[in-house]
Amino acid sequence: MYYVKNCVRFMLLVICGLLLITGVVGAYDLDIADCNAALSMATQGDADAQINLGYCYSHGIGVTKDELQAIYWYTKAAEQGNVYAQYNLGYCYSHGIGVAKDELKAVYWYTKAAEQGDADAQYILGVCYEYGIGVVKDELKAVYWYTKAAEQGNASAQNDLGVCYEYGIGVAKDELPAAYWYMKAAEQGNVYAQYNLGRCYQHGIGVAQNEEKAVYWYTKAAEQGYADAYAALVAQDDFDVTFIESFITDLAYAGASDLASDLIYTSLFGEDYARQGPSHVERLLTDLAINTAYDFIDEMFR
Repeated sequence: MYYVKNCVRFMLLVICGLLLITGVVGAYDLDIADCNAALSMATQGDADAQINLGYCYSHGIGVTKDELQAIYWYTKAAEQGNVYAQYNLGYCYSHGIGVAKDELKAVYWYTKAAEQGDADAQYILGVCYEYGIGVVKDELKAVYWYTKAAEQGNASAQNDLGVCYEYGIGVAKDELPAAYWYMKAAEQGNVYAQYNLGRCYQHGIGVAQNEEKAVYWYTKAAEQGYADAYAALVAQDDFDVTFIESFITDLAYAGASDLASDLIYTSLFGEDYARQGPSHVERLLTDLAINTAYDFIDEMFR
């Protein structure tokens, strides 16, 4: 079963403590004067001032950066029902920012925010329920929260909800809504959904089979650097060699490491080719009649 979920990335980043899907929220245009004003109002119990002050401490705006103080003020605001503070606390507990990492408390605060309609919290809560992070695994609840977030336009939730419908995860398998939610997310630029929608059009999953549209959506994902989309394009009879050339060139200009080159070859040509080196990749390229990529491959393996 091969599909792409944002959830996989979420899990890896949670394990590494590097979640990049969403971050601490606050008033990003705060200056020193705003933070001084927030301190006065926060001590008087103003929840908006408290979350802003927490943000100031979190980022060192107008005050010395202090994650403990950030947690203190986020907690004050969250306990008053401030949805952004509740989300921020969930984020901090899930990553151990200013507090010991605690998945149970993270889920507690994400739930508080999700119940108030915060789409990001709803999406993350869906991930938690699907994979049993801080809660007992419950795919029905995962779909519930994905749906809540997806209906508010959260692209990550839309893609993952599409996966749930395509493979019957927590909901009856139904390819029509799967394609529908992939489309919603893909139109917002979600690279995983663009790839998944390409698969749908290539194989007639929930939509009429259409190779032209498959190539269109694979291309959209490939243009964002998604390696699996390049692999899908390589398999197309009318594949344009410039795609692989530009991808490898971009990696080279970015100072790609051996790990990066292994990643592209694993994705494009399979793990065995990545292990065995350029000669084996070149044989495959010969079979695919895209020999003009040789120079790029040689350069990557020098």
